[in-house]
Amino acid sequence: MADVVISYAVENEATARQLAEAIGKLGYGVWRPEGGSNAATADAVTDRIAEAKAVVVIWSSAAASSDWVRAEANIARGMKKLVQASADGNPPPVPFDAAQVSAISTWLGDDAHPGWEAVRTGLADLAGPPPALSEPDQPMAAPVAALPPEPAPAVRSEPESLSDPTPSPAVAAPASPPLSAATAKKGPSGALIVVLLLVFVALLAAGAWFWRRSQPAPAVAEANVVAPAPVLENAPPAQPAMGIPSAIPNETFDRQAVLRTAGPAVIRSAPSAAGFTLGRLEPGETFSTYTQAGDWWRVRTAAGVSGYVMASAIGMRGAAAPAPTQTAQMAEPGPTGRSERRPEPRPPRGPRIRKENSEVMAAFCDGAGRGTAQCRRFQRSTY
Repeated sequence: MADVVISYAVENEATARQLAEAIGKLGYGVWRPEGGSNAATADAVTDRIAEAKAVVVIWSSAAASSDWVRAEANIARGMKKLVQASADGNPPPVPFDAAQVSAISTWLGDDAHPGWEAVRTGLADLAGPPPALSEPDQPMAAPVAALPPEPAPAVRSEPESLSDPTPSPAVAAPASPPLSAATAKKGPSGALIVVLLLVFVALLAAGAWFWRRSQPAPAVAEANVVAPAPVLENAPPAQPAMGIPSAIPNETFDRQAVLRTAGPAVIRSAPSAAGFTLGRLEPGETFSTYTQAGDWWRVRTAAGVSGYVMASAIGMRGAAAPAPTQTAQMAEPGPTGRSERRPEPRPPRGPRIRKENSEVMAAFCDGAGRGTAQCRRFQRSTY
Protein backbone atom coordinates (compact mmCIF):
# COMPACT_ATOMS: atom_id res chain seq x y z
CA MET A 1 0.00 0.00 0.00
CA ALA A 2 1.42 3.41 -1.04
CA ASP A 3 1.49 6.29 1.45
CA VAL A 4 1.25 8.97 -1.27
CA VAL A 5 -0.62 8.95 -4.64
CA ILE A 6 0.17 11.51 -7.38
CA SER A 7 -2.62 12.65 -9.77
CA TYR A 8 -1.61 14.59 -12.90
CA ALA A 9 -2.18 15.11 -16.64
CA VAL A 10 0.07 13.42 -19.18
CA GLU A 11 1.50 16.83 -20.16
CA ASN A 12 3.09 17.03 -16.68
CA GLU A 13 4.78 13.58 -16.81
CA ALA A 14 8.28 15.00 -16.16
CA THR A 15 7.16 17.03 -13.13
CA ALA A 16 5.29 14.03 -11.69
CA ARG A 17 8.35 11.77 -12.09
CA GLN A 18 10.62 14.33 -10.37
CA LEU A 19 8.13 14.80 -7.53
CA ALA A 20 7.73 11.02 -7.05
CA GLU A 21 11.51 10.55 -6.76
CA ALA A 22 11.80 13.35 -4.17
CA ILE A 23 8.91 11.97 -2.08
CA GLY A 24 10.40 8.47 -2.25
CA LYS A 25 13.71 9.75 -0.88
CA LEU A 26 11.85 10.96 2.21
CA GLY A 27 10.91 7.34 2.95
CA TYR A 28 7.26 7.43 1.87
CA GLY A 29 5.76 4.80 -0.40
CA VAL A 30 4.63 6.67 -3.55
CA TRP A 31 2.51 5.60 -6.55
CA ARG A 32 1.49 7.41 -9.74
CA PRO A 33 -0.36 6.21 -12.86
CA GLU A 34 1.91 5.84 -15.87
CA GLY A 35 0.80 8.24 -18.60
CA GLY A 36 -1.21 10.44 -16.22
CA SER A 37 -4.83 10.23 -15.05
CA ASN A 38 -7.19 9.00 -17.75
CA ALA A 39 -10.12 6.67 -18.32
CA ALA A 40 -7.89 3.58 -18.37
CA THR A 41 -6.43 4.29 -14.92
CA ALA A 42 -9.56 5.73 -13.24
CA ASP A 43 -10.47 2.60 -11.22
CA ALA A 44 -6.87 1.95 -10.14
CA VAL A 45 -6.33 5.56 -9.03
CA THR A 46 -9.59 5.56 -7.05
CA ASP A 47 -8.58 2.39 -5.19
CA ARG A 48 -5.10 3.80 -4.45
CA ILE A 49 -6.57 7.07 -3.14
CA ALA A 50 -8.80 5.16 -0.71
CA GLU A 51 -5.76 3.31 0.69
CA ALA A 52 -3.27 6.23 0.72
CA LYS A 53 -2.64 8.75 3.47
CA ALA A 54 -2.10 11.75 1.14
CA VAL A 55 -2.84 12.62 -2.51
CA VAL A 56 -0.69 15.17 -4.39
CA VAL A 57 -2.54 16.77 -7.36
CA ILE A 58 -0.30 18.54 -9.90
CA TRP A 59 -2.39 21.36 -11.41
CA SER A 60 -1.75 22.99 -14.78
CA SER A 61 -3.84 24.25 -17.70
CA ALA A 62 -3.99 20.70 -19.06
CA ALA A 63 -4.87 19.21 -15.66
CA ALA A 64 -7.64 21.78 -15.11
CA SER A 65 -9.20 20.71 -18.44
CA SER A 66 -8.96 17.01 -17.56
CA ASP A 67 -12.17 15.55 -16.11
CA TRP A 68 -10.17 12.68 -14.58
CA VAL A 69 -7.74 14.90 -12.66
CA ARG A 70 -10.62 17.06 -11.38
CA ALA A 71 -12.58 13.95 -10.30
CA GLU A 72 -9.58 12.48 -8.43
CA ALA A 73 -8.88 15.84 -6.75
CA ASN A 74 -12.52 16.02 -5.66
CA ILE A 75 -12.33 12.52 -4.12
CA ALA A 76 -9.12 13.40 -2.24
CA ARG A 77 -10.63 16.70 -1.04
CA GLY A 78 -13.69 14.87 0.31
CA MET A 79 -11.45 12.41 2.20
CA LYS A 80 -9.24 15.29 3.51
CA LYS A 81 -6.11 13.88 1.85
CA LEU A 82 -5.47 16.65 -0.72
CA VAL A 83 -2.05 18.33 -1.22
CA GLN A 84 -1.97 20.71 -4.23
CA ALA A 85 0.94 21.89 -6.41
CA SER A 86 1.03 24.07 -9.54
CA ALA A 87 3.35 23.04 -12.39
CA ASP A 88 2.85 26.15 -14.57
CA GLY A 89 1.99 28.92 -12.09
CA ASN A 90 -1.74 28.97 -12.93
CA PRO A 91 -4.25 28.63 -10.07
CA PRO A 92 -6.41 25.51 -9.92
CA PRO A 93 -10.07 25.63 -10.95
CA VAL A 94 -12.97 26.32 -8.60
CA PRO A 95 -13.41 25.16 -5.83
CA PHE A 96 -9.82 23.97 -5.42
CA ASP A 97 -8.39 27.51 -5.66
CA ALA A 98 -9.60 28.24 -2.11
CA ALA A 99 -7.02 25.85 -0.56
CA GLN A 100 -3.23 26.10 -0.35
CA VAL A 101 -1.35 25.57 -3.64
CA SER A 102 2.45 25.11 -3.74
CA ALA A 103 4.20 26.64 -6.76
CA ILE A 104 6.78 24.17 -8.17
CA SER A 105 7.07 25.50 -11.72
CA THR A 106 10.69 26.60 -11.02
CA TRP A 107 11.62 23.64 -8.82
CA LEU A 108 14.60 21.64 -10.09
CA GLY A 109 14.82 19.16 -7.23
CA ASP A 110 16.61 21.26 -4.61
CA ASP A 111 15.48 20.80 -0.98
CA ALA A 112 15.50 24.55 -0.21
CA HIS A 113 12.85 25.46 -2.81
CA PRO A 114 9.82 27.02 -1.01
CA GLY A 115 7.32 25.12 -3.18
CA TRP A 116 8.89 21.76 -2.35
CA GLU A 117 9.08 22.69 1.35
CA ALA A 118 5.32 23.44 1.31
CA VAL A 119 4.57 20.05 -0.34
CA ARG A 120 6.80 18.28 2.21
CA THR A 121 5.03 20.03 5.09
CA GLY A 122 1.61 19.04 3.72
CA LEU A 123 2.69 15.41 3.44
CA ALA A 124 4.01 15.41 7.01
CA ASP A 125 0.67 16.78 8.29
CA LEU A 126 -1.32 14.04 6.51
CA ALA A 127 1.02 11.02 6.42
CA GLY A 128 3.14 11.72 9.50
CA PRO A 129 6.83 12.68 9.70
CA PRO A 130 9.03 11.39 6.87
CA PRO A 131 10.46 7.96 7.85
CA ALA A 132 13.91 9.01 6.63
CA LEU A 133 13.91 12.07 8.93
CA SER A 134 12.15 10.70 12.04
CA GLU A 135 13.93 10.51 15.39
CA PRO A 136 15.82 7.21 15.85
CA ASP A 137 15.28 5.19 18.99
CA GLN A 138 17.70 6.12 21.78
CA PRO A 139 20.20 3.33 22.47
CA MET A 140 20.23 1.85 25.95
CA ALA A 141 23.12 2.83 28.17
CA ALA A 142 25.93 0.32 28.22
CA PRO A 143 26.66 -1.21 31.62
CA VAL A 144 29.45 0.48 33.52
CA ALA A 145 32.53 -1.71 33.50
CA ALA A 146 34.30 -2.51 36.77
CA LEU A 147 36.96 0.03 37.52
CA PRO A 148 40.50 -1.28 38.20
CA PRO A 149 41.69 -0.78 41.78
CA GLU A 150 43.87 2.21 42.41
CA PRO A 151 47.29 1.39 43.85
CA ALA A 152 47.60 2.48 47.52
CA PRO A 153 50.64 4.53 48.48
CA ALA A 154 53.30 2.77 50.53
CA VAL A 155 53.18 3.48 54.26
CA ARG A 156 56.52 3.85 55.96
CA SER A 157 56.67 3.06 59.69
CA GLU A 158 58.64 5.30 62.07
CA PRO A 159 61.75 3.84 63.67
CA GLU A 160 61.23 2.57 67.18
CA SER A 161 63.99 4.77 68.59
CA LEU A 162 66.43 7.36 67.43
CA SER A 163 69.27 5.04 68.12
CA ASP A 164 68.17 2.64 65.45
CA PRO A 165 68.64 4.50 62.15
CA THR A 166 67.55 1.55 60.06
CA PRO A 167 63.95 2.07 59.04
CA SER A 168 61.60 -0.78 59.19
CA PRO A 169 60.56 -2.24 55.86
CA ALA A 170 57.62 -0.58 54.02
CA VAL A 171 54.29 -2.10 54.76
CA ALA A 172 51.92 -2.06 51.78
CA ALA A 173 48.33 -1.12 52.49
CA PRO A 174 45.82 -3.80 51.68
CA ALA A 175 44.49 -3.38 48.15
CA SER A 176 40.83 -2.39 47.83
CA PRO A 177 38.62 -4.94 46.17
CA PRO A 178 37.64 -4.25 42.52
CA LEU A 179 34.45 -2.29 42.05
CA SER A 180 31.57 -4.29 40.62
CA ALA A 181 28.93 -2.86 38.26
CA ALA A 182 26.49 -2.43 41.17
CA THR A 183 29.10 -0.56 43.22
CA ALA A 184 30.01 1.73 40.29
CA LYS A 185 26.38 2.77 39.73
CA LYS A 186 26.13 4.18 43.24
CA GLY A 187 28.12 7.28 42.29
CA PRO A 188 27.34 9.76 39.46
CA SER A 189 29.86 8.47 36.94
CA GLY A 190 30.60 10.35 33.70
CA ALA A 191 28.88 7.75 31.48
CA LEU A 192 25.68 7.98 33.54
CA ILE A 193 25.64 11.77 33.27
CA VAL A 194 26.02 11.55 29.47
CA VAL A 195 23.12 9.08 29.26
CA LEU A 196 20.90 11.35 31.35
CA LEU A 197 21.72 14.33 29.12
CA LEU A 198 20.83 12.33 26.00
CA VAL A 199 17.50 11.27 27.51
CA PHE A 200 16.74 14.89 28.45
CA VAL A 201 17.49 16.12 24.90
CA ALA A 202 15.30 13.37 23.41
CA LEU A 203 12.41 14.37 25.68
CA LEU A 204 12.76 18.01 24.63
CA ALA A 205 12.72 17.04 20.92
CA ALA A 206 9.65 14.83 21.36
CA GLY A 207 7.82 17.59 23.24
CA ALA A 208 8.61 20.12 20.50
CA TRP A 209 7.39 17.71 17.81
CA PHE A 210 4.07 17.05 19.60
CA TRP A 211 3.59 20.78 20.16
CA ARG A 212 4.13 21.50 16.46
CA ARG A 213 1.63 18.78 15.51
CA SER A 214 -0.97 20.31 17.83
CA GLN A 215 -0.73 23.75 16.21
CA PRO A 216 -3.08 24.48 13.25
CA ALA A 217 -1.34 24.51 9.88
CA PRO A 218 -1.09 27.95 8.22
CA ALA A 219 -3.66 28.55 5.50
CA VAL A 220 -1.09 29.58 2.85
CA ALA A 221 2.69 29.70 3.13
CA GLU A 222 4.00 33.23 2.68
CA ALA A 223 6.45 32.14 -0.03
CA ASN A 224 3.65 30.49 -2.02
CA VAL A 225 1.04 33.27 -1.95
CA VAL A 226 0.04 34.10 -5.50
CA ALA A 227 -0.53 37.84 -5.58
CA PRO A 228 -3.72 38.80 -7.47
CA ALA A 229 -3.30 40.73 -10.65
CA PRO A 230 -3.96 44.48 -10.26
CA VAL A 231 -7.45 45.50 -11.33
CA LEU A 232 -7.54 48.48 -13.67
CA GLU A 233 -10.57 50.74 -13.76
CA ASN A 234 -10.73 50.90 -17.57
CA ALA A 235 -9.24 47.49 -18.34
CA PRO A 236 -10.56 46.08 -21.67
CA PRO A 237 -12.79 43.02 -21.34
CA ALA A 238 -10.59 41.05 -23.75
CA GLN A 239 -7.80 40.51 -21.19
CA PRO A 240 -9.25 38.92 -18.00
CA ALA A 241 -7.36 36.52 -15.73
CA MET A 242 -7.37 32.81 -16.47
CA GLY A 243 -9.53 32.12 -13.40
CA ILE A 244 -13.15 33.12 -12.89
CA PRO A 245 -13.68 36.39 -14.87
CA SER A 246 -14.77 39.33 -12.77
CA ALA A 247 -17.85 41.34 -13.68
CA ILE A 248 -17.23 44.02 -16.30
CA PRO A 249 -18.61 47.47 -15.38
CA ASN A 250 -21.67 48.60 -17.36
CA GLU A 251 -21.95 45.20 -19.05
CA THR A 252 -25.49 44.62 -20.40
CA PHE A 253 -26.55 41.33 -21.99
CA ASP A 254 -29.39 42.70 -24.15
CA ARG A 255 -29.52 40.16 -27.00
CA GLN A 256 -30.74 36.58 -27.08
CA ALA A 257 -28.76 34.02 -29.06
CA VAL A 258 -28.42 30.31 -29.83
CA LEU A 259 -25.57 28.18 -31.13
CA ARG A 260 -24.86 27.95 -34.83
CA THR A 261 -22.98 24.70 -34.40
CA ALA A 262 -24.58 21.26 -34.31
CA GLY A 263 -22.62 20.32 -31.17
CA PRO A 264 -22.14 21.96 -27.76
CA ALA A 265 -19.86 24.94 -27.12
CA VAL A 266 -17.54 25.47 -24.13
CA ILE A 267 -17.78 28.62 -21.98
CA ARG A 268 -14.22 29.77 -21.17
CA SER A 269 -12.95 31.99 -18.36
CA ALA A 270 -10.83 34.00 -20.84
CA PRO A 271 -11.06 34.92 -24.54
CA SER A 272 -8.77 32.06 -25.47
CA ALA A 273 -8.80 28.28 -25.72
CA ALA A 274 -6.42 28.27 -22.73
CA GLY A 275 -9.14 29.63 -20.39
CA PHE A 276 -10.66 27.35 -17.79
CA THR A 277 -13.96 25.62 -18.59
CA LEU A 278 -16.84 27.33 -16.76
CA GLY A 279 -19.75 25.51 -18.41
CA ARG A 280 -21.26 24.29 -21.69
CA LEU A 281 -23.93 25.51 -24.08
CA GLU A 282 -26.06 22.85 -25.72
CA PRO A 283 -27.62 23.17 -29.20
CA GLY A 284 -30.99 24.90 -28.91
CA GLU A 285 -30.21 26.44 -25.49
CA THR A 286 -31.01 30.15 -25.32
CA PHE A 287 -28.47 32.47 -23.73
CA SER A 288 -27.76 36.23 -23.57
CA THR A 289 -24.98 38.29 -25.15
CA TYR A 290 -24.41 41.67 -26.80
CA THR A 291 -22.70 42.94 -29.94
CA GLN A 292 -18.93 42.89 -29.44
CA ALA A 293 -15.66 43.01 -31.39
CA GLY A 294 -13.15 40.20 -31.64
CA ASP A 295 -13.21 36.43 -32.08
CA TRP A 296 -14.54 35.75 -28.55
CA TRP A 297 -17.81 37.18 -27.18
CA ARG A 298 -19.04 37.45 -23.62
CA VAL A 299 -22.20 35.39 -22.91
CA ARG A 300 -24.40 34.66 -19.91
CA THR A 301 -26.52 31.53 -19.44
CA ALA A 302 -29.94 31.32 -17.83
CA ALA A 303 -28.23 29.95 -14.69
CA GLY A 304 -26.11 33.12 -14.41
CA VAL A 305 -22.76 31.70 -15.64
CA SER A 306 -20.78 34.38 -17.55
CA GLY A 307 -17.81 33.69 -19.78
CA TYR A 308 -16.43 33.69 -23.32
CA VAL A 309 -17.59 31.73 -26.40
CA MET A 310 -16.19 31.87 -29.95
CA ALA A 311 -18.12 34.47 -31.95
CA SER A 312 -18.40 32.15 -34.94
CA ALA A 313 -20.56 29.76 -32.86
CA ILE A 314 -23.12 32.43 -31.80
CA GLY A 315 -26.34 33.07 -33.70
CA MET A 316 -28.22 36.24 -32.68
CA ARG A 317 -31.98 36.05 -32.12
CA GLY A 318 -33.23 39.37 -30.83
CA ALA A 319 -33.41 41.69 -27.84
CA ALA A 320 -33.65 40.10 -24.38
CA ALA A 321 -34.04 43.42 -22.56
CA PRO A 322 -36.01 46.66 -23.04
CA ALA A 323 -34.99 48.90 -25.92
CA PRO A 324 -32.08 51.24 -25.20
CA THR A 325 -32.96 54.56 -23.64
CA GLN A 326 -32.78 57.77 -25.58
CA THR A 327 -29.48 58.59 -23.93
CA ALA A 328 -27.98 55.32 -25.16
CA GLN A 329 -29.34 55.88 -28.69
CA MET A 330 -28.06 59.43 -29.08
CA ALA A 331 -24.52 60.07 -30.26
CA GLU A 332 -22.36 63.15 -29.94
CA PRO A 333 -23.76 66.37 -31.51
CA GLY A 334 -23.48 66.33 -35.28
CA PRO A 335 -22.34 69.07 -37.66
CA THR A 336 -25.68 70.87 -37.28
CA GLY A 337 -25.23 71.15 -33.52
CA ARG A 338 -28.11 68.76 -32.78
CA SER A 339 -27.77 65.26 -31.40
CA GLU A 340 -28.12 62.65 -34.10
CA ARG A 341 -29.53 59.16 -33.65
CA ARG A 342 -26.81 56.51 -33.43
CA PRO A 343 -27.55 53.54 -35.72
CA GLU A 344 -27.69 50.20 -33.96
CA PRO A 345 -24.84 47.85 -34.88
CA ARG A 346 -25.88 45.03 -37.15
CA PRO A 347 -25.01 41.49 -36.08
CA PRO A 348 -22.33 39.80 -38.20
CA ARG A 349 -23.55 37.63 -41.01
CA GLY A 350 -22.81 33.95 -40.71
CA PRO A 351 -20.67 32.00 -43.15
CA ARG A 352 -22.21 30.87 -46.37
CA ILE A 353 -23.22 27.22 -46.44
CA ARG A 354 -21.49 25.07 -49.01
CA LYS A 355 -22.70 21.80 -50.48
CA GLU A 356 -20.31 19.66 -48.45
CA ASN A 357 -21.82 20.79 -45.12
CA SER A 358 -25.40 21.44 -46.23
CA GLU A 359 -26.58 18.10 -44.82
CA VAL A 360 -25.26 19.03 -41.36
CA MET A 361 -26.99 22.42 -41.60
CA ALA A 362 -30.24 20.82 -42.72
CA ALA A 363 -30.18 18.46 -39.72
CA PHE A 364 -29.50 21.40 -37.42
CA CYS A 365 -32.40 23.46 -38.84
CA ASP A 366 -34.75 20.49 -38.44
CA GLY A 367 -33.87 20.23 -34.75
CA ALA A 368 -32.26 22.73 -32.38
CA GLY A 369 -31.88 25.55 -34.91
CA ARG A 370 -35.47 25.57 -36.13
CA GLY A 371 -36.79 29.12 -36.50
CA THR A 372 -33.44 30.90 -36.28
CA ALA A 373 -32.52 33.63 -38.75
CA GLN A 374 -29.65 31.52 -40.05
CA CYS A 375 -31.99 28.62 -40.89
CA ARG A 376 -34.42 30.99 -42.61
CA ARG A 377 -31.58 32.12 -44.85
CA PHE A 378 -30.43 28.54 -45.42
CA GLN A 379 -32.02 28.05 -48.85
CA ARG A 380 -30.81 31.31 -50.38
CA SER A 381 -27.36 31.08 -48.73
CA THR A 382 -26.54 27.63 -50.16
CA TYR A 383 -24.74 27.55 -53.45
